[in-house]
Amino acid sequence: MKMLIFSYLCGTEFYYADSKQEDFKKQVMRWSLQLKVKNYKIGMVTDNKADRIVSANIGSGKEHRKIFNWIFETLTVLPSECIFIDNKKENLIMPQNMGITTIFFDHNENNITRLINELIAAGISI
Repeated sequence: MKMLIFSYLCGTEFYYADSKQEDFKKQVMRWSLQLKVKNYKIGMVTDNKADRIVSANIGSGKEHRKIFNWIFETLTVLPSECIFIDNKKENLIMPQNMGITTIFFDHNENNITRLINELIAAGISI
């Protein structure tokens, strides 16, 4: 794997989350830094136009190919080299159909251990 794409982790619900998620947010930032050192590319995609994130600028939501094709072309990665994490199952359909490994993260459960195990199973060494 060359790229990890977070979705849930960059939406407003992440930035304005309650204190129970503070440790999780810090852990994600640590992972991102650790993975960048290992030459992973880290991307964040959201449909929320309030966030200054790519999909709003590209004019494509997660239910369309355009945003993912932009990622592949701009960052020179293949779908098979990417993992996409989201907190809505319907947002995983398009990337999965395109050959991206997908992980559903239930932010209500906030099960970090499960997320870590799924990342490890997908080939990410954290």
